[in-house]
Amino acid sequence: MSLGSIVVRLTMNTATFDTDAGRAAKIADKRAKEIDASFKKAGVAIGVALAGAAVALTATIKSSINAMDDMSKSAQKVGLSTEEFSKLNYAAGLADVSMETLVGSLGKLTKSQAAALKGTGEQAKVFEALGIAVKNADGGLRNSSDVLADFADRFRDLKGSPEAMAAGFALFGRSFQD
Repeated sequence: MSLGSIVVRLTMNTATFDTDAGRAAKIADKRAKEIDASFKKAGVAIGVALAGAAVALTATIKSSINAMDDMSKSAQKVGLSTEEFSKLNYAAGLADVSMETLVGSLGKLTKSQAAALKGTGEQAKVFEALGIAVKNADGGLRNSSDVLADFADRFRDLKGSPEAMAAGFALFGRSFQD
């Protein structure tokens, strides 16, 4: 009889094994589906992040191109090279002066230089009093960025005196206060 007992038990163990194996397969299948769903979610998240980064990069590049174009056009307006104007614009930005104000100031300075070129009038007297030459050796107008640098040096030397302030308003107009 003991042989029959072994067979019965073996059959029962086999049945239990089949049941446990079935449960294990269901659990493994469930876990595989969860992992698959997680990977799909991660893939979507990565895709969204990459798309967002691409949009941001495109916007940054477009903004940079527009800024360079604005810089080039502004430099042309005031008769300076883009490199020269870019340096002035950087310095102006440090002083909280907008590019538009800088363009206006340089335009007014160039007009003041042109008026002083005749040798008469208020602008000629102001440039002479400050010791700033408005002409090149060939008799043409000096570069406005060079004249601006000379004015800045003289303004510093005069320590913002009322005379220096009056000279600034005479040469740059209302934009001088900026």
